[in-house]
Amino acid sequence: MIKAVIFDMDGVIINSEPLHDESTNILLKKYNITIPQAEKTQFFGLNDKDMFKIIIAKHKLKKTPEELTKERELIYFDIIDKKGLELFPGILETIKKFSKRYKLAIATSAEKTKVDFTLKKFNLQQYFPVLITAEDIIKGKPDPEPYCKTIKKLNIKAREAIVIEDSVNGMKSALDAGCFCIAVTNTFSAKELKGADLIVNNVSEINESVLALMGI
Repeated sequence: MIKAVIFDMDGVIINSEPLHDESTNILLKKYNITIPQAEKTQFFGLNDKDMFKIIIAKHKLKKTPEELTKERELIYFDIIDKKGLELFPGILETIKKFSKRYKLAIATSAEKTKVDFTLKKFNLQQYFPVLITAEDIIKGKPDPEPYCKTIKKLNIKAREAIVIEDSVNGMKSALDAGCFCIAVTNTFSAKELKGADLIVNNVSEINESVLALMGI
């Protein structure tokens, strides 16, 4: 029986991947670094520190991951101030619907400041009593640690949880933790997400019947 639904945040709840991409481009331009779009897909689902470790090593930057993470965060919030931030269509209704029957949690690679900002901005705090953010984990996605810690905090078994993810790294993390995974094609194509238990184009496609079937 399914007892909990665990949401990724960026790319599932909020349409923030373009903003993250823009903030990364602005930051890297400052250091005269250009990364082809095709190479950036490896970063989706990773936390900022893991992403910057890769970039620092490849481009021999004399910066720490922590310093670049902080710089990028300031740029990200500046972009939000100028352009705004939006929920994905159907996500609010889905969260409200599932909160009436299941425990809800967020397991994200984002820093707690971004999570707190998002939940407050869209008045979602009451729906997510359990949060796992970048500060709570040692090994980020695609390692299963984020979801293993979320399951433990929810006090449930892995097969009692369904994870909703948008990235390949996030999907791998959820599946390796032993959870069911529903992938939404907000960031990657259905072909790239073919390892998921279910693939949807919009979270509104996920209903009680689907969750019940996955819990058999």
